Amino acid sequence: MPSAIAVDDGSSDVEFISIKPSTSKPASRGKSKRTPPSYVFQVLCSEEMPHQHLLYIRDILQCQICSANLGELPMTARQAHYDAHFDEQPASSTASSSKLNIMKPPSSIKSPMHMYKTWTKDDIFWYPSEEVDPPDNFSPGLIPLMKRALTIAHDKGDSQRAVLCYPRTVHIHQQSWDGGWGCGYRNYLMACTALMDQQTQIGYFSLLDGPPPPSVRNLQYLVEEAWNKGYDEEGAQQLGSALVDTRKWIGTAELYVAFTYRGIPAQLVDFDLKDKGPGPLVRWIRQYFSPPEDQGKRTIDNALRAPVVITDRMPLVLQHNGHSRTVVGYELTKKGLNLLMFDPSKYVPNDIRNAALSRFRVDGGQGPLAGHDHEKEGRARRLLQHIKKPFQGKRKASLSPEKLDTPPAKRVRADDTADSDAIVIDDDEDDMTLVGAKQNGNDTRTTNGSGEQKHAAQFDLTKEFSKVLKIFRVSEKQLNDKRYQILYFPFPLKEPLSEFEKQSRRIVTSVKAC
Repeated sequence: MPSAIAVDDGSSDVEFISIKPSTSKPASRGKSKRTPPSYVFQVLCSEEMPHQHLLYIRDILQCQICSANLGELPMTARQAHYDAHFDEQPASSTASSSKLNIMKPPSSIKSPMHMYKTWTKDDIFWYPSEEVDPPDNFSPGLIPLMKRALTIAHDKGDSQRAVLCYPRTVHIHQQSWDGGWGCGYRNYLMACTALMDQQTQIGYFSLLDGPPPPSVRNLQYLVEEAWNKGYDEEGAQQLGSALVDTRKWIGTAELYVAFTYRGIPAQLVDFDLKDKGPGPLVRWIRQYFSPPEDQGKRTIDNALRAPVVITDRMPLVLQHNGHSRTVVGYELTKKGLNLLMFDPSKYVPNDIRNAALSRFRVDGGQGPLAGHDHEKEGRARRLLQHIKKPFQGKRKASLSPEKLDTPPAKRVRADDTADSDAIVIDDDEDDMTLVGAKQNGNDTRTTNGSGEQKHAAQFDLTKEFSKVLKIFRVSEKQLNDKRYQILYFPFPLKEPLSEFEKQSRRIVTSVKAC
C-alpha cells in the first residue's frame, strides 16, 4: 500500500499529500477516508510512471463528490459530510453520458484516483531540461534542424532569409484521445516548453510548473479555477462554466486566462482581414520575430550565418476559425513570405524527429541547464517555498510588435465551429549518420549501452531539406481566413505579474491591429 506524507506549512489552509510509489500496484480507494483541508495538493504516482506526477488542486469548500457548498460548515462537519459519501456503496453505471463532449469517469464518485487511472498515462508533459527521454509525441531539436534545412535552401536559391524563435521550443502533436479538440491545449504546452526553459525570467518556471503542472487535463482544471476566481466571466459563460473532463475546444482567450492567472505576462492582438488579405498579419508576425539591426561590427562568421537567424523570441499562438497553431518563425522567398508553424495536428515523421532529437542530445539538450536551480529541489519543496514566499514583481510597460494606437477591446473569441530510429549527427551540420532501425514496427532507441547492435543508414539533409521544411511552411495564400487572433509574450520578457496586475487582467482584452 502506498504511504501518505502530509506537509503542513503552519497556515492551516495548505496541506501537501504525497502518495509514495510502492513495490505493489496501488490499491483502490474503497472506503478510505481523508481529512479535507481548504486546499489539497495530491501527488499521485505509480510504478508504471515513476518519473511522472499528477497534481490536482481541489477546492474543498465545494464537495468534490456532490458539489455541495461546505464553506459555512466547520471542519468536523465537513469531515462528517465526506464520511457519509465514503460509507456509501459506489453506484455502478454503464449508461453513456447525455452530453457527447463529456468524458465520464468509470465511477459515480469522481475521485482523483479514478481520473488518474482513466487518462493520466498519456496526459503527460515534458520540457527540455528533463532528464528523461521525451514522450513519442514530443519532438525537441526541430528549430536547429529547421535552421540547417533553411540554410541549405538559401544556398540553393530557394530561400532568401529566415528568422526562428527560441531554439528549444518543442513540437507536441495530439494523440488519439485528444484528436479533433486538443489543439489549443497542445499549443499551451508548446509555449510552456519555451517559457519554462528560457533563462531571461527564470521565475516563470515555478509559476508554470504547478500545481498543477502543465498537461491537457490540468489546463482544464487551471482555467476552471481561474473562472471561479472571477477571470473571464464572459468566456466562462460561453463555455457553460464547465471545462474539466470535456472535449471542448479552447482558444487563445482561454490560454490568455491560464497564463495571466499564473502570473505570466501575455497579450492578445486581433486581425480583421476582410478586404485586406493576409498582409497585415504576416507583417506583424515578421516584426515580432525580427531581431533589431545589429549596430555593432559583424564578424565574418555572423555575416555568413545572417540568412537564417535563431532568436530568443518566444513562439506565439495563432488562432483562426476552428484551429490554432504555434508560430515559430518566418521565411522570405522569391514567391513571398512563409510562416513557420508547429501544428499540433501534424505528425512529425520518425526520420525527421530522430534527426532533431539526435542533435538535441549531441548539443547537451537533456538535463538541467546551468542556472536552473529549481531542478535541484523536489517539486513539493519548490511548491512549499512558492506558497510561503510568492514571487511578485513589478511589470514594466509592454509594447506590441507594432505601434497600435487602438485601445484594447474586450475578448474576441473564435467561432466555436522512413525506417530510421536514432540519428547521430557529425560535427558538420549538414552531414547526418543514421543509427538504428525499426524492428517489428516498433521504435527502438540506440544508446551507448554495451551489447546493443547498431544498424547504420544515411540521412542526407542536403537531399531531404525540402521534406523537412514542407512540414512547417504555411504560405500567405494559405492564410485565407478573415479573422485571426494572436497570443504572444512581449519582448523582452517581463517580470511576473504582481497580484494587482493579475487582478486587473481578469477581463480578457485584446488590441485590434486592423
